[in-house]
Amino acid sequence: MVTALFLLLFLLPSACPLLAVDPLIFLSGGLSASLSHSLTVPIDVVKTRQQQDPRFEGSEGLLANARTIVENEGLAKLFAGSLPTLTGYFLQGSLKYGFYDAFKPLTNGLTESGLANLIVAAGLAELIGTTVLTPLEASRIKQVTDPAFADLNFLETVRSQSVESSLSSLQPCLLKMLPYTMMQLSSYEVMRSSSVPQIPAALISAVVSSLASQPGDALLSYSAKGSGGFDLARGLTDLGVAGLFRGTQARLLQMILIVSVQLLANDTIRASLGLAVVGAVK
Repeated sequence: MVTALFLLLFLLPSACPLLAVDPLIFLSGGLSASLSHSLTVPIDVVKTRQQQDPRFEGSEGLLANARTIVENEGLAKLFAGSLPTLTGYFLQGSLKYGFYDAFKPLTNGLTESGLANLIVAAGLAELIGTTVLTPLEASRIKQVTDPAFADLNFLETVRSQSVESSLSSLQPCLLKMLPYTMMQLSSYEVMRSSSVPQIPAALISAVVSSLASQPGDALLSYSAKGSGGFDLARGLTDLGVAGLFRGTQARLLQMILIVSVQLLANDTIRASLGLAVVGAVK
């Protein structure tokens, strides 16, 4: 499975002329996404544990929970899942930003709303990115929450998953990633096209995309607990409204860092490569 994912990425440059997208756009997206997500791994570990571990229920103290993890499991636990994060989001970011640029001309004029057209383009791009990301994201969550996987390396964790298991993780992963990317890319592009400065636009995009994808993120963590297939209705019932928004504080901080760094890094890398930046004022 891992070999197939990397093969897909290596084949993308040959497909870029057909997509009318510069292959460097895929590279820029991958670098900015892997950088931004890797920087916040410790926050993600705490957030995931708050969503899954009963010992953290009712607590929203990020630093207090991080201290508890370090005291009981060691400092290294805060960096669990780092390699799946780095690899998964490099692949996902490459596909997300590359296909977003490829789909925008196709969705332009689809509706009378420019924002709606951008949302559709972002959603289609993320559908591809998330399909590739899913087995790696499932591996990350298992390394963070399941003691049976704590001592396994990245490749061993991925290999332990069957194709059926990976496919069962796709639905909850899409529930998180689709609203996240649809709100992130579309809101940032609209604001930048309206002359909103980069940093405020990135911060607003971070808050919007974080809140839009919070329930999906909670459902994704919930799905990693079970051994059977994902049941959306059961997940909603078991979690309830409170469960869907457990860990919001930690995740909001995480997403502000991720989205801001990612959007600014992507713009910087693109500009340095002579490419048009996302949402550039024309």
